[in-house]
Amino acid sequence: MAEYPTSDVRRTCPSCGSSTDQGYCPFDGTATVEGRALYADPTALRSGDVVNGRYRITALIGRGGFGAVYAGEHTGTHQQVALKLLLPSDDDPKTDIRRFHQEAELTASLRHPNTVRVFDVGQTQNGALFLAMELLHGQTLEDRLLALEARRLPLPQDETLDLAIQTLKALSEAHGKGLVHRDLKPANLMLTEFEGERLIKVLDFGIARREGSTLTGHGRALGTPAYMSPEQCMGDDVDGRADLYALGCILFRCLSGRTPFEAETAFAMMQGHALAPVPDLAAIARLHVAPGLRSAIERTLAKRPADRFQSARELRATLELVRNVMVPDDEAPTLAWSVQPAKASPAAEIKPAPPIAPEPTAPQPRLTVKATPRKPVPPPPVEYEALPAQTRPKWLPWLLGAVALAVIVGSYLAWR
Repeated sequence: MAEYPTSDVRRTCPSCGSSTDQGYCPFDGTATVEGRALYADPTALRSGDVVNGRYRITALIGRGGFGAVYAGEHTGTHQQVALKLLLPSDDDPKTDIRRFHQEAELTASLRHPNTVRVFDVGQTQNGALFLAMELLHGQTLEDRLLALEARRLPLPQDETLDLAIQTLKALSEAHGKGLVHRDLKPANLMLTEFEGERLIKVLDFGIARREGSTLTGHGRALGTPAYMSPEQCMGDDVDGRADLYALGCILFRCLSGRTPFEAETAFAMMQGHALAPVPDLAAIARLHVAPGLRSAIERTLAKRPADRFQSARELRATLELVRNVMVPDDEAPTLAWSVQPAKASPAAEIKPAPPIAPEPTAPQPRLTVKATPRKPVPPPPVEYEALPAQTRPKWLPWLLGAVALAVIVGSYLAWR
């Protein structure tokens, strides 16, 4: 890490970006940041180091292009925290400071249980900026999907709906405050538990901004290409519907094992979001997707924001309805599911037979019953195949006729 120039060791207002020698900005009263924060290495901390006199480092959680995240505890309350330290990027360092301060300000204003909580913001003794957040135990959705994809398995449909609905609760609060996440992806969704129930936490509002803000500038695309909305890919202004598009990409991957638009380069992937038709989820999904869920995902992936769901609340209501009528994943669809069993009326209920009384020991009079002979029951008619008629001599009728005529004539003559 380069040494910071002594001429630049001044204080910077993280809110407006102005430089000053004072501890508080003369324009808006915000606590200023030492200029050496522009050059400090946030990855140099070791276990046991104390940050800003308040947080003792216990472990390194991870490093990335943004900086580093450490596990720590408050030296007074012993509260477990996660410390996120900023690594300067290729941008103007003052822009990094302002963006970091914005993340702290925006995230600290969110109170929903599905959003990670921010407790504190400050600067290390070496000058690096840090956020103190709640320490979460679990795994990211990215880790969960990678483990499933290695076995060519989808995320169960009920789990997919659950994480979507919980994520939308967090987004609903953020969008209500005019905040757009702009980098929603599986790595920014933490799967944890609270009192035995699955809990989704939305992380990293690092590039979130208020609608209408110009901090990142118009015409610049920020985000992760696999989950960026078409308007975000083209550098246009975005609103909450861009986050809904990103959530649609996440759900698409949960059920199919891939994102809607995959390519070798980020530019080609962004072109897919902006111009290419969405692949047919039903054709590539690794399980049967409920029609209502498939329709909802297709709508979130519409090219034009006006054709998508218009709010997180609207999409959440749709997915809750799908969940209420959906057949559970562990019950295979069979013909029995399409047949409603008949309900027996109270009169048709079968009552158990009364117990059989023991045979009395005293002799009982016998009742003599005179048997009445039954009428024979004729057997049911049986059809047989017709037999052919027998052949008779042709002269026999004539002979019989002549005999009958002779008898008649003889009787008449005798009478006379």
